[in-house]
Amino acid sequence: MQLLPYLLTTGLLGQAMAVSMSSRFTVSSTCSTSKVDDMLTETIDMVNNAIQGIDSLLNAGVKLNPNVASSEIKSLTKAATTAWGVTEPKWWSYSLNTADIAQLKAAQGNYQKLYAALHSGTGMTANQNTLFCDDSTLKWTTKAIDIFPDGGTMTTEEYFKAQGYSDTSVVKGLWKDPDHKRGKNYNFIIDEYNGGQMCGSKSAEAITYWQSGNMFLCPNAFNSANYKTSLKSMRSSTAQVVWNDVRSLPGTFLHEMMHFLDLKPHVTDHTVTGDKGGQVAAYGLIAVWMLGGQAGQETVDRSKALTNADSYNVFATMAYLQKRTSNRVRDPVTGRFRPQTKPKPNAQPNYQPPNSPTVRINAQESDFISREQYDVLLDKLRRTKEKYSELKRDKSKFKRRENEIVRHKREVARLTEYGEDVDRQMQELEDRLEDLEEVEEQNQELEKRVEYLEEIKAEKEKLETRAEQLGDMVWEHGLEGNSDLQWSDSIRDELQTAFQDRRWNCYTKVKVLIVRWASDDLGVSQEMSDLASVFKNSYNFEVAQYEIPDINPIKALLRRVLDFIGDNSPDTLLIFSYHGHGGFHDTRHDHIWSATIEKESPCMPSNGIQTLLEESESDAILFYDMCHSADTAMTLSPSARSVTELIAACGFQTTAPGVGNNSFTSALIRELSSAAAQGALSISE
Repeated sequence: MQLLPYLLTTGLLGQAMAVSMSSRFTVSSTCSTSKVDDMLTETIDMVNNAIQGIDSLLNAGVKLNPNVASSEIKSLTKAATTAWGVTEPKWWSYSLNTADIAQLKAAQGNYQKLYAALHSGTGMTANQNTLFCDDSTLKWTTKAIDIFPDGGTMTTEEYFKAQGYSDTSVVKGLWKDPDHKRGKNYNFIIDEYNGGQMCGSKSAEAITYWQSGNMFLCPNAFNSANYKTSLKSMRSSTAQVVWNDVRSLPGTFLHEMMHFLDLKPHVTDHTVTGDKGGQVAAYGLIAVWMLGGQAGQETVDRSKALTNADSYNVFATMAYLQKRTSNRVRDPVTGRFRPQTKPKPNAQPNYQPPNSPTVRINAQESDFISREQYDVLLDKLRRTKEKYSELKRDKSKFKRRENEIVRHKREVARLTEYGEDVDRQMQELEDRLEDLEEVEEQNQELEKRVEYLEEIKAEKEKLETRAEQLGDMVWEHGLEGNSDLQWSDSIRDELQTAFQDRRWNCYTKVKVLIVRWASDDLGVSQEMSDLASVFKNSYNFEVAQYEIPDINPIKALLRRVLDFIGDNSPDTLLIFSYHGHGGFHDTRHDHIWSATIEKESPCMPSNGIQTLLEESESDAILFYDMCHSADTAMTLSPSARSVTELIAACGFQTTAPGVGNNSFTSALIRELSSAAAQGALSISE
């Protein structure tokens, strides 16, 4: 017959030849040669059984079905389910699935590498590997010279730092192996237990340093109360056992060898969640099953089992022990053990004629069934296959239904997302509506101010007319104190009314507010700082700088100017300086301050700010360094009790010089600095 390709691996299997541990490791003098050799031989046998067991599963085919599976296949299946997370066969199973085959092949590949290392010495160089059975020969040292000939007077930590190592926390001291060298240096072990013994009371039974080629099997590993020295005697028993009864020295060595081999990816010790909620190493049957074996019950990453050392120990132990000898035979139909019968004395062996209705269903088993039993079994398999086909059809229906549900969920998600977009758009529209309402309120307020300003303008025109008349009178008659001209009481009253805002006394406080836009594109920041420095350092004025925000600029600046005006004291002089762009609104012809020259630039009308300063009881000086700055007309309220002076950078509908030596602010700084040393300074100057 044609052999399946999986049987090619069985070339490794057979009677293991006697192998000495000294051909694989440099064995420490404290080790018992016979014990470690026997341990090695049994470990090789366990690895053989693991490889052979995986072969049996890969080649089982329909024999995996629990209705026809032999006790050996069932035991191996349970071992593979526990250690590697292989799917447990159901009554409709006829073969392993693709993922299970890949999982078993990966595990078998690592077993084969381990077998080659132990049996044939592949990759094992005895003088580069050391096996310790205790730590009695090791010597603790912190002197580099004790291990390295070029250590000089350095400590071990200093020596490793000199070699370029950044983390030297584990080499503050080293365990020296005085019996063995690696080249010119003595073999050494890093500080695993902060200076404590490698095989102390708190240490593990076995430790492997695969990068330096050192392995410890501590005395606890050889203690028969903890680990069986051998499992051979248990292979002939049919008694049920628990895992603690089959922990063995060969299994421990197998575990450590999986660490020792330079496998890709490297085999380590994974963790699982213990009974108390903490993480514990995946050692033993239960923890190994939790790591990868419960893949059929809940979602786990069973690939971790392939890089967990004790998973290899668990499967190899179960495969090694499942081949127990037993004379009892199960009935393949009922699944029960057949009663044992003693052969009659001098009885002849049963002879089956050529046409006898008996069929051997397993060439490896010694039991037979009748034709009737065989037909019953075939009928059961047929019904099983029909049920399996029906389940596949149901599964297909469920799959289609599941796909429909997925489509519905996607549609619901799409509609939900669309609804959220609509909600966001509605919220944006509501926000814009609120902004428009706020702008409308501002416009209404500005319209009221415009009406008020028109009234003020009319009063101003009247006062200007009267002022011209008074000017003519002054021109004609003069105002010298020694004039012989006597003024009438009515003229004196008119002069007092016209010039009632002029103050001849000094101010007790001068406050300066210099503003620009937060998104200014003219680069006026330095000039503003220089101007502020002159006011503060040369005149000792109270100076503040403010950046107009891009969002709701008029509200923000109005609040800042109101705060700037403060207590509205007539003894305070207010100096307000604006630096930025200026222009006119296209339709309303209001004077506009803007941050940049872009069409969508943040902007605001300036008349509200100017009106606040004009109506204040404090005198005010306004500096406008901007284009069209003189277009901002001064207003004059008949009820005003203060003086407001506007000093502009340019004339009507003209462009102001840009930032630099010729700018308005630079000229103002020069004049103020020059005048600071000359005492008092008038606005006219």
